[in-house]
Amino acid sequence: MKRTSFGVIAAAAVASISACKPGEMGGAFNVAPGASQGSRWQVPFDASESNPVIAGGVLYIGSQDGALYALDPNSGQLKWRVQTGEGLVSGGEIITVPRGTGMSEMMGAALSRPRQGKKEIDATPVVADGSVYFGSRDYSVYALDAATGNKKWSYRTLGEIRHPAMVKNGVVYIVSNDGSLYAFDGLTGQRKWEFEPMRGLASTRKHAPNEPIMEGDTIYLTNYRQTRLDVRRTSDGQNYLDTGAVSYLYAVDTESGRQKWVFEVDGDNVSKPVAGGGLVFVVAHSNNPRTAHLHAIEASSGKLKWRSQADLVFTSTRPIIAIGGGVYFATDKGLLALDLATGNKRWNFSGQISGDQTIDTNIRTDERHVYVVTKKGTIARPNDTLHALDPSTGQEKWSYTPGGIFSGGGISMKAIQEGLIYSAAGGQLDVIDTMTGKNLWSFKTGTAITSGPLMAGRTIYIGSATVTYVGKAPDQGYLYAIERK
Repeated sequence: MKRTSFGVIAAAAVASISACKPGEMGGAFNVAPGASQGSRWQVPFDASESNPVIAGGVLYIGSQDGALYALDPNSGQLKWRVQTGEGLVSGGEIITVPRGTGMSEMMGAALSRPRQGKKEIDATPVVADGSVYFGSRDYSVYALDAATGNKKWSYRTLGEIRHPAMVKNGVVYIVSNDGSLYAFDGLTGQRKWEFEPMRGLASTRKHAPNEPIMEGDTIYLTNYRQTRLDVRRTSDGQNYLDTGAVSYLYAVDTESGRQKWVFEVDGDNVSKPVAGGGLVFVVAHSNNPRTAHLHAIEASSGKLKWRSQADLVFTSTRPIIAIGGGVYFATDKGLLALDLATGNKRWNFSGQISGDQTIDTNIRTDERHVYVVTKKGTIARPNDTLHALDPSTGQEKWSYTPGGIFSGGGISMKAIQEGLIYSAAGGQLDVIDTMTGKNLWSFKTGTAITSGPLMAGRTIYIGSATVTYVGKAPDQGYLYAIERK
């Protein structure tokens, strides 16, 4: 019987992230001072979603090759390297299904495939009490000696770990894709407790929890479960998956691991929780009609304070920002600003959306503006615009549209610090002035920037991914130390 390949992450003929060690593309782990104009040093590196951190004069970062690295931030010299995911692979995954298989059957094959983990570290390491704590996609959480890299302890869960740990009073809290939140003694690795959301609930599929947050003696985390999986069609002919999902927000006691309360809402793709003003905010999506619902829940009781909704076309998780008495959240059709205490609408920014233009998932704020990106074009040929809005009125103060063959018109805000926006797209880091919207300077990496940036003094640290192709040499990624201009 003929079979066709269904690429879940990246098909073999498509560029994907490599799993080679730094230096495998060019020999030893060598530092290349100033190899790119404006860089202090760079090393061959397979960047992942793990962001660099500096603690005790050492730079720590996880890699797509499954290793955690400790480097001298001034010279780039390697101090130590610890490998995780031995025997596992990294990169794209291909699932084969019979020719003519429908979308729902394809998704079912993807969701029911055997899970073995990957040799990749996407979680940002956390340094505390002389140890480096991090999770790996090989299902395990690790504690290493920060000075030597020697393993203090590890614990294997039943799922990949992709979010950073939280450390407080010598206790390490971390969430796994097996659905559980764990608490470990930071010194010994002894498991103090395990909280399993949705224990005993029937489901088509229980999704991995989102990254939790900690406020005082409470951890808040969200998750959702599917009660069915059907392919449906919108009025304009677009196919979408109707999950029939139910979402949950949990409040968990940090000392005992016991549930304080749970808030339940119909909908899927529930967001990471955000806390502010004695409230916890989450967004969940419903398919009939297709809307996003923002819920403000009292942190002390778990009771609903208010709710707001907005239209959307395509379902994707959107961030929430609660700051200065306001709450901001976006769908692909607009950005809403609401009063934090009441939920009353302050303003709605649509960016004059028409045709294929949408609002990006990534919104940011500082003391001056709310920043949002409107997107047009395609992945290969993006045509994005960055808008700086007045937080009180939503009035546009300035807009910026990039150009050039490297930025390619794409905008992906990575960080805002000291009056500068750091945006990465198309193998280039752009630095934009928050007052004027002008691009002050750029740094070309060549491949996609996936980690960072970390700003430390006059240096910016970023990592770019190694990209492999069928029938040609890969494009090597690097970890860069860039001089701030």
